[in-house]
Amino acid sequence: MDTSLAPLSQQGRTADSSSVSAEPPLAFKAVNATAAGLIAAAGLIAVIDWVALAGDRRRPGLVTKPAVILLLLAAALAVTPISPQLRTFFVAALALSAAGDLALLAPARWFAVGLSAFLLAHLAYIGGLLQLSGSSESLAAGVVFVALAGLFLGIPIVLGAARKRGVALGVAVVAYLATISVMVVVAGQSDLILARVGAVLLYASDGVLGWNRFVTPIRQGRLLTRIPYHLGQGLMVLSLMYE
Repeated sequence: MDTSLAPLSQQGRTADSSSVSAEPPLAFKAVNATAAGLIAAAGLIAVIDWVALAGDRRRPGLVTKPAVILLLLAAALAVTPISPQLRTFFVAALALSAAGDLALLAPARWFAVGLSAFLLAHLAYIGGLLQLSGSSESLAAGVVFVALAGLFLGIPIVLGAARKRGVALGVAVVAYLATISVMVVVAGQSDLILARVGAVLLYASDGVLGWNRFVTPIRQGRLLTRIPYHLGQGLMVLSLMYE
């Protein structure tokens, strides 16, 4: 039917009805004002944290580092997720990450506690990502990535941890690296592109942390640990909304 010949009033009603029935974009369905504000606040505080670290001012990090994760946790609770089960696991991961942040900001004797908290956080991410379908091609790419990273990054970190802190910590680091490697592989085979990138960034952050602590000090090592950590956690939250 040629609608150009229809009365203007009918054309107007047709246009109005089509606009009402049209589905809003996923972004508008998933992100409400509260979630958007929380994500923006987390980004702002993350930048403040990075600037402080770049200037070798560590005291602000006592507040800013856990604050970023707590804001992202609140945002994860505020959004409309693509999967409620996925959100449950990711919220648990963020809560455990916040606990790990607090432990790592404490004296060195709390390092093992922080390591355990982050190990559990990665297990929670794995549990969430296993709720989703995936592809064998991406799975293979993830396996190759963690194999190479483990060879050139993981082994020196494990040997350094065992040499400096004893075999027990070396074994704990092996367990941790195995867990985060599984997370990268599982994220890689999922359909969530943002989660794939986020998992790799979290792996990179831990790699820099381990190398800086147990192998060789890295210039601005804390900053190079913190930036991919915040970005990775942020992408994991965003992956709740976008496939």
